Amino acid sequence: MNTNPINESPVWKQFETEAKKRRCNPVSLALDLLKEQIEIWEDEALDREISRDAQKSGYTEEDAVELVRQYRREKCESMVGSINIIDKDLESGSREIADLFNKSLNRKLL
Repeated sequence: MNTNPINESPVWKQFETEAKKRRCNPVSLALDLLKEQIEIWEDEALDREISRDAQKSGYTEEDAVELVRQYRREKCESMVGSINIIDKDLESGSREIADLFNKSLNRKLL
């Protein structure tokens, strides 16, 4: 393992030069990159855990895809049903408003 400080490394000097060309603080940029790499490793670990759990469940990938499709179909059907109910309510409300408007017109004419 190298015991030299990072700021003496030729790679760091090149990184620092490139960061400054882009008007970025090289230390902040390096920290952001390290944080991003840590998140990637955590995501990969989570993916492995999910894969192990999925294998234990007995479901195949095709089963999972079908479950997602079924969920989306049911969600879409429920949304369509909700829209139909709203449409019916609007239609009846529109008729009521039209009736009230016609009644008010009839009163003005009399």
